[in-house]
Amino acid sequence: MILRPSVKSSPKLKRMLEIILALGNYMNSSKRGSVYGFKLQSLDLLLDTKSTDRKMTLLHYIALIVKEKYPELANFFNELHFVDKAAAVSLENVLLDVKELGKGMELIRRECSLHDHAVLKNFLQSSDQQLDKLQKDAKTAEEAFNAVVMYFGESPKTTPPSVFFPVFVRFIKAYKVQLYYQASHIMAWKISG
Repeated sequence: MILRPSVKSSPKLKRMLEIILALGNYMNSSKRGSVYGFKLQSLDLLLDTKSTDRKMTLLHYIALIVKEKYPELANFFNELHFVDKAAAVSLENVLLDVKELGKGMELIRRECSLHDHAVLKNFLQSSDQQLDKLQKDAKTAEEAFNAVVMYFGESPKTTPPSVFFPVFVRFIKAYKVQLYYQASHIMAWKISG
């Protein structure tokens, strides 16, 4: 799966998540001790957490901190290739389709063993290798997905691809909006200034 290296091995994403964790630990320091991680679903809360004057979200603040202190991370999302495409594909449906194809091929094999169908035999000969490759690719994709989900401390059983990847898509989209918002405010300040 193309996605696993992108999400799992992105040093900039890792650093962004570390900054978010450190900020969360700072904000919650009086309530409880430091935590060593957070659920990915918590990224959705960055837009909901607002300053006391309600003018700034936590994501807005994170974007400001990154721009000022860690400018090399500002475009972290450029390392996350194909996340939006992965969010649009249902791995569950792909795996189910491959399984159904395997069952269909087995029915054709049985039919060929009962009756001598030249057309079906030719079809089997030309399709067996393709199905085998498809099944191996599907297994590789499933294993890669399970590995990346576990890397982020989630369970593949409770966090399907339809939940996992959209978290990143929403986070990236909201972060880009904050970057645009900041850039437009700076431009307005320079023009009026």
